[in-house]
Amino acid sequence: MARIASLIVVATASTLLTTAFGLVLGDSLEMGVPFNGEIPAKAKRAEVVFKKGGGINKKGGRSIPVVSTELPLNLKAGQKFSIQVTVSGPETRKAGLALKDPSGEAVALTELLPKSNELTIEAGASGLSRIVVYSDLVGAFKLRVDPEGGDDAAEPDVEALKAKIQRLKQELSEAEAKLEALEKPATKKPATKKRP
Repeated sequence: MARIASLIVVATASTLLTTAFGLVLGDSLEMGVPFNGEIPAKAKRAEVVFKKGGGINKKGGRSIPVVSTELPLNLKAGQKFSIQVTVSGPETRKAGLALKDPSGEAVALTELLPKSNELTIEAGASGLSRIVVYSDLVGAFKLRVDPEGGDDAAEPDVEALKAKIQRLKQELSEAEAKLEALEKPATKKPATKKRP
């Protein structure tokens, strides 16, 4: 399990974090659904200061330059969940995770670890929180958020379920159309022989 550390960003949140590709403004990650994202090349670098064992560390901490992106996640107070991230690229690329509560305060942070990382936490407040994926290098990543105890542990959210049903109906419709096209025999007129 990742060690918790403190985060001090030597930049404003707006310059540090950029929106990940793949989510439209107002969207939220869906628990249990893998997400492919990217820390874009245009992401600005910032400094993260770590202190082992937690606590604020303004002086003498280990400072690491990172690039990052934020992903929205609707949470309910007391909801327990885990976040897993895996970065692509060189084996030396490192990944880290942080969680910001609805007020924008960083409430959890992992150390940078090679290739993948995980954060398990309980939401302290209800509302739109932000997952921060950070790395020493820009590039693609895969992320997944799972409720503690599996998919059945999360309380059903009516809007999220409606969106999921709509997405699944669309996927089913596309799959049925592809299957129909594959099963449909080629319509070719048989050659006829002329009689002398």
